[in-house]
Amino acid sequence: MKVQLRVITHSEIQCYLDCRRLYYYKYNLQLQEPVGKALRMGSSLHANMALYFAGDEVKDILDSIDKQYTSLLFSDDEYIRDITKAMIIGHDACYNRSEFETIDVEVEFRVPIIYDANTHKVKYAGVVDAVVKHVPTGKYWLVEHKTTSSITPAYRKRLEIDPQLTMYLLGMVQNQEEPYRDMKFEGIFFNAFRKPTINPKQGESQEAYAVRLVKDYCGRPDFYFFRQECLRNQAELDEMREFLWYRAEELSNPPPDYARNRNHCDSWGGCAFRPLCIEFSDELCMAYERKPKLHPELNSAE
Repeated sequence: MKVQLRVITHSEIQCYLDCRRLYYYKYNLQLQEPVGKALRMGSSLHANMALYFAGDEVKDILDSIDKQYTSLLFSDDEYIRDITKAMIIGHDACYNRSEFETIDVEVEFRVPIIYDANTHKVKYAGVVDAVVKHVPTGKYWLVEHKTTSSITPAYRKRLEIDPQLTMYLLGMVQNQEEPYRDMKFEGIFFNAFRKPTINPKQGESQEAYAVRLVKDYCGRPDFYFFRQECLRNQAELDEMREFLWYRAEELSNPPPDYARNRNHCDSWGGCAFRPLCIEFSDELCMAYERKPKLHPELNSAE
């Protein structure tokens, strides 16, 4: 029987770097954080931008979004539904869709980690939002979408060294699956979608707010949308090979203890596993759901 090599992802690496105790909860115990509004909004946008880049008509995508939210499981589902629709409509009005020919969407890669002519037993995996051909130049690019609360000069500058973008480009450069093995990728088109800055008015219906959202996104495209070409040179890719090798080494040989990084406890609104750090117990662990698989972001089985 062929042994499936273990894989690591950007999310796993980042979690380990953020806090080893958090890593223990999420990747050793396989506990799942509560799915918050920000994550649900990001997932909704990604799923529907995949339809957009796959060639679906905007009208059909909007109908699909309505069907996705037929059952409102969370109190803010209507809000997320209408923001997603406004983002899709605004993005379509802001950019020329015919600029790209989509090769595929939600492209998963699973490649060996190679450094200094050595191949690691652990593989690196990830999912790229889209692979496209830039029609005016005939060159191939990756596309990544992100929602954000603000698009500042610092946010834009950080993309120049963003490790996830570098990891994804390296992963696709090494991808030997057809049709990607012979493609030369220029870089990553990074699409940022800003979350709305307008809220429902007192007494305003959800329908009226939805109309106002679309007008705001279409009326202020420079405020809500940002696209940047992110390039990486060979030295940066080689540096990332080294980085991945040593992270794979660390994750293959766990530390004797999973020390808590107290500087991370209040990041992103506070850690969902804080109660476990204060007083760990098996009973408290049972209050958290288990992840269905180690890396939920991957499409294929692990």
